[in-house]
Amino acid sequence: MPRLAPLAEPYPPAVAEELARMMPPGMPPIGLFRIVAHNPRVLSRWRGGALLDKGSISLREREIVILRTTARLGAEYEWGVHVAYFAVKAELGEAERAATVHRGAEAWDGAEAVLIRIVDALGDDATLD
Repeated sequence: MPRLAPLAEPYPPAVAEELARMMPPGMPPIGLFRIVAHNPRVLSRWRGGALLDKGSISLREREIVILRTTARLGAEYEWGVHVAYFAVKAELGEAERAATVHRGAEAWDGAEAVLIRIVDALGDDATLD
C-alpha cells in the first residue's frame, strides 16, 4: 500500500489542467504525477521544468532532507547527484554530507537535527510524533 495514495478523480480544475498538459492527449495521468498533484504548486513547477525552485525551505534544509532520504533508501545515484551538484551551494561540508549516510540526528544541531528526525520517522513508520 502506498504511503501517499495518488490523487483520484475528480481533480480540482487547476490540477486537472496541469495533469492534462503533462500527458499525451487521451492518456490518463500516471500515478507519480497524481501523487505529486497533492501539492499543485509542486506539480506546476515539475511541469515547468523548475521543480527545485526556491521553495518554502532553504536550499540547505532541502538538501539535508534529500541527502538523508536518498541515503536511507539506498538511492546512491540520486545521493551522489545531489552531493555533486547541490551540496557545495547548500554549504554542506564533507562531514555533514557523510553524516547524512552514517549518523543520525546527534550529528546535527537545532532545526537541522529536527529535519533528520523527521526523515527518519517518516522512513521508519510513515508517522511523526
